[in-house]
Amino acid sequence: MGRRIVKLLNLLTRARRSRCKPERLLLLLPACLQYRGCPQKLTDATAKCLRCGRCKIRDLLGLAEEHGCRCTVVPGGRLALDIAKRDAVDAI
Repeated sequence: MGRRIVKLLNLLTRARRSRCKPERLLLLLPACLQYRGCPQKLTDATAKCLRCGRCKIRDLLGLAEEHGCRCTVVPGGRLALDIAKRDAVDAI
């Protein structure tokens, strides 16, 4: 069911063809992507990532840097909403 919703939302997003500057784009990553045994707490700051390769966070941080967008690891949906409102982003 969840995959269908993601596919639908992706389809709707592509149909709108909205564009924004990379610095106004926020890449939100769920904390569950982080390796459980990692000593770093990435929900405080993604700069703490050791980029050891045990999880996909390293790749996603690299992608965000490559495209010049912001990236944040969040533990839950409510905090994600608060960050999006606070940071005044155009797209997530």
